Amino acid sequence: VVRNDKQEIVLQSLAEIKEGLLQENEQYQDEYTTLLMDLRAILAQIVEHNLTGLPLAAQHFCQGGLNMSLSPGAFVVSVAAQLAETIPGYRRLMLAPEAQGLMKLLEDAHQKPQDAWNQAVLTPLNRIEHPGIHHLLVIDALDVSLLHRPAAGEASNVTILNLLLEGASSLPPWLRVLTTSRQIHEVFLPLTQKWCSHQYLRLDDKRNLSDLRAYTQARC
Repeated sequence: VVRNDKQEIVLQSLAEIKEGLLQENEQYQDEYTTLLMDLRAILAQIVEHNLTGLPLAAQHFCQGGLNMSLSPGAFVVSVAAQLAETIPGYRRLMLAPEAQGLMKLLEDAHQKPQDAWNQAVLTPLNRIEHPGIHHLLVIDALDVSLLHRPAAGEASNVTILNLLLEGASSLPPWLRVLTTSRQIHEVFLPLTQKWCSHQYLRLDDKRNLSDLRAYTQARC
């Protein structure tokens, strides 16, 4: 495989941004012990211990106190960097000489997150060979992504939720999405309309509450 040094450097810089986001997420989790954070901890346990039985392709945690985590451009960059680590076919494609334009899209993701998501993430994922097993994309607190306030130079009126909705029909068949959200109209209605195949786990379901109590009691 012919590798482009500049593209390697870009991938490395994307990975550094991703690592920064993940480290800030860990610090954020350490500062809170409310039930909400217990729910987040449960999701983290699902990911860490592979309780779904599916390998993790990428993860992203939306945090109200960390605007960068709500940025659609940062989301695209972080997910792309993780995919380059977890999906060999994606990394090979992104390092191919003809993929320089895709790397440029990722570099400019803060300005044009939708283009970067569609062309530099979803399109390559559909071009590569099926990895042989379904993979999981985890997004926590999707409702919080609606609180994003664009910084200077960022695209306005675009959220992480928008990216998922617009790209729903373009997700590769081997990629499953696990996301958490409060049950608010702005999230659940468009998700239901765009994703014909979905399952809900409701917090107010007595069975789920029982599981949560057992989990939190075990932690005390």
